[in-house]
Amino acid sequence: MVPTNHNELRTKQINGMLKRIYINNFRCLVNFELTLGTMNLFLGANGTGKTTVFEVLLKLQQLIVEDNKINTLFKASALT
Repeated sequence: MVPTNHNELRTKQINGMLKRIYINNFRCLVNFELTLGTMNLFLGANGTGKTTVFEVLLKLQQLIVEDNKINTLFKASALT
């Protein structure tokens, strides 16, 4: 079905969005779970993993969209 208006397109995009992510043993994130809403704000002190979360999201995009391999995206040196 092709969306007929902007609101219908926006609803389809929201329904397909990432709602939860679990990260374990990647850089500083151990047993880390994040529930996402339609808009999110990342605040925290330096070294708490904000950039790491975005790095994981980028790597997931590269895995899904660009069909990269897991072992090339997540190097053993970045795992804890």
